[in-house]
Amino acid sequence: MKYLKITLIILYLLPSYYAFGKDITGTADISYNSSSTETDEEKNSSWNFLQSYYLNYNTYLTPAITSNLGIRYSQRDSNMQDQETIYPFINLGLTNEYLSGNLGYNYMEVKSSDNPSLITSFWHTNLTTRLEEWPVLNFQYTETLQYDDLSEHEIDTKSTSLLSGVSYEFSIFDIMYNYMRSTSFDYLTETDSENNNHISRLGMYKSFWDNRISISADGGYNYYDTTTTVPEAGEIEQRRLAREGFYGVDSSPEHSTLSPASGLIDRDYDTAVITVQEDMNIGLDLIYTQAVDTVYIHTNKDYSYDPAISSEVLEWAVYYTADEIEPKTWKRITSSASFTFNETQHRFEISFNPQEARHFKVVYYPGAASPDFQVTEMEAYGLEYVDRISETDTQTYTGNCALSIRPLEKWTTSYYLSY
Repeated sequence: MKYLKITLIILYLLPSYYAFGKDITGTADISYNSSSTETDEEKNSSWNFLQSYYLNYNTYLTPAITSNLGIRYSQRDSNMQDQETIYPFINLGLTNEYLSGNLGYNYMEVKSSDNPSLITSFWHTNLTTRLEEWPVLNFQYTETLQYDDLSEHEIDTKSTSLLSGVSYEFSIFDIMYNYMRSTSFDYLTETDSENNNHISRLGMYKSFWDNRISISADGGYNYYDTTTTVPEAGEIEQRRLAREGFYGVDSSPEHSTLSPASGLIDRDYDTAVITVQEDMNIGLDLIYTQAVDTVYIHTNKDYSYDPAISSEVLEWAVYYTADEIEPKTWKRITSSASFTFNETQHRFEISFNPQEARHFKVVYYPGAASPDFQVTEMEAYGLEYVDRISETDTQTYTGNCALSIRPLEKWTTSYYLSY
């Protein structure tokens, strides 16, 4: 395999006027990549020329309030799909001894040579209290519009997300309550969805005898309800609500322990959470057992998959389990799932036979010359019959208790109970 890579990185810092609390920074990244693979049967080659520019301006409006204005621009020319992205943004930040938070607006337009332009605009705000020895209160809200530039839209949606909560540590106890509400409306299908989720937890930890004996316990209660309104009754693909995301590299996926990654389920489709590599396991822990037949793996916006290049053809295996304790024993659904890459949404759409479970994961197997990419989000969907107006609610209870005894310096015994 022949491989050529030329990279030019320019970093420039415009004069910073610290006396006035101002700071202007910018970067430019230009790179060219070329690769070729030759076998007895065929010869494949690919190239891409990448340009990325970033300009950012920060200033203090007051000692406690900052403003941040910036723009990102990137362009990719290649022998496959060309793409151009422009991403301006503005943020206001607040930090004092009582509160911290920000208010921002972002706009992103992605132009592709083979697809209509996709426009995403969203504004967001969050606020968190900072009072010592008092409960921590937090509030977050995001509203997103996404549509294409066609006269008759193929994509036209609006979604909102609200999170509010309180957490408090008192003596040996820690208390947490979160309320999450999300809505989505598809203007094309006239499908409206509303979800409410209440999550509460009470935990405690106590150690004795110079930490030779320790006991911990926690209990949780979740209440989740959803209302879906469609023009007429029928079966539709419904997004499954996840409690946590997971990842890890394991060449024996039937028995594995994965690390948590909440960024995989935060609905932030722009921020990279993990970079894939061979045997990468990427999973979801659903709120409760549901049927799943499709998994979406969202990637960074400048990644493109071309199955016409045989050396870049990759595979996804799919697994599920009902185990709650690590390491989990996973059952394979398929070793080579059917999938497509959606260039507009920048995601792998992996489909398989429906399976009911709480935990699902996919395992990544790259081709000989597959380029690296980052994963920004993971979603699970399942086919579900809904009335014109359908309502569901679910309650779950969880509990854990652990006892650890260390009578000797090198001898420890532990007991664990969960439900």
